[in-house]
Amino acid sequence: MALNRQIPTGRLTLNHPPPSDAMAKLTTFATWLLVGFLSVLLLAPAMAETDVLATDPAPTTVTGELTPSSNTLENGSYVEVYPFEGEAGQLLLIDLVSDTFDAYLILVDPEGDFLATNDDGGEGVNARLAVSLPTTGTYEIWVNTFGPSEIGPYTLTWKAASAEDLSDADRLQRADSLAQEGSALTQQGRYGEAEPLLLEALAIRQEILGDRGQEVAASLNGLGLFYRLQGRYREAAELYRQALAIVEAEVGDRHSSFATLLNNLGVVYDSQGRYDSAESLYLQAQEIWRETLGDRHPNVAQNLTNLGWLYYNQGRYGEAEPLLLEAIEIRREVEGDQSPGLAISLNNLALVYSDLQRDQEAEALYVETLAIWRALRGNDHPDVATTLNNRPYTTTRGVMTKPSISIIRPWRFIKLCGVMTIPMWPIPLIIWLTVLAATVLGASPT
Repeated sequence: MALNRQIPTGRLTLNHPPPSDAMAKLTTFATWLLVGFLSVLLLAPAMAETDVLATDPAPTTVTGELTPSSNTLENGSYVEVYPFEGEAGQLLLIDLVSDTFDAYLILVDPEGDFLATNDDGGEGVNARLAVSLPTTGTYEIWVNTFGPSEIGPYTLTWKAASAEDLSDADRLQRADSLAQEGSALTQQGRYGEAEPLLLEALAIRQEILGDRGQEVAASLNGLGLFYRLQGRYREAAELYRQALAIVEAEVGDRHSSFATLLNNLGVVYDSQGRYDSAESLYLQAQEIWRETLGDRHPNVAQNLTNLGWLYYNQGRYGEAEPLLLEAIEIRREVEGDQSPGLAISLNNLALVYSDLQRDQEAEALYVETLAIWRALRGNDHPDVATTLNNRPYTTTRGVMTKPSISIIRPWRFIKLCGVMTIPMWPIPLIIWLTVLAATVLGASPT
């Protein structure tokens, strides 16, 4: 599922082994050379009238397998490369099909630049590209996977594309652009601008693909995030359930994409206070991710952070602490010491320690969290303000001191790994207003 895909950079240099039957191939080549020479002498007029069009290449199908010995990209995914000769204006349809991994296609132009990519343009999690080649030269098709370390057999086919194929591909590419722009605007809180883009992307994908395909599921997921961040939980939950049905039908209920949607629906239930339902979904997602991605994957850390936050909300501090500690350990190992995910996990563990009055440990975590956000976002970013707001005390000359009065803050922002800041202000605001009203009424003359 193309939720957060970063296109790889750089090129690969492959060392192809020499053919074992070099002499036989040389003999065959010489034979065909002679035949070709005689054909030119005898059939030159006919050839001039029946020249092959650039838009009608012979279909080519190859089978192969991605293994740990395949070339590896920076994101940890394996890749095999297939060069071919293309002509300017050639319309090409490329399909990558696999029953064992989430297929991802990359087309590289003769200059070594990425010309096009696709994740789920085919059936299920298979990839499809329809392109018009811009120049004549040697192109490369990269057989790749959406996630790291995925392996298995595949079938790659490329052939002439129709104008209809190209039209649908162009529209799906536009849907990708709309979805990405809508997602970026959502993350910036510019909801009024984001919603029409997300809805248009979904409409295009549903018109071309119907109610199937992980690109449709990805649109439903993005729109679900949009509604969740606005507190429109019922709408978000319905979209996540639709996406779950699509993904289950396409790839089954043990795929990492299915786990992503379980986790996201769990966040909605968590935000609604439906803790038992949220916990069940988090645990299911964690089991699938550990099974498919391994115990040290960032998605596992995300899930542990979310589950730890759920337990924190319920006052289950003893269960929350080890989960958050494991999430922090995974993030340091995989993402380094300056990642947004690490800052989120540190912040949530600091909140646990604050409630347990383990002030020195909490303060150290808040200091590290602030340092990360300031390095990544700058001093004026809301993430810095969030951490300062969550920090329940100050330090004076190295000594931790509690505030002199108890302040009920009418807002609190909770960071969940991998998603936007989630406002949780309504409940504290009601409490704050209740206390304020009681104080005013109590001070009124009787």
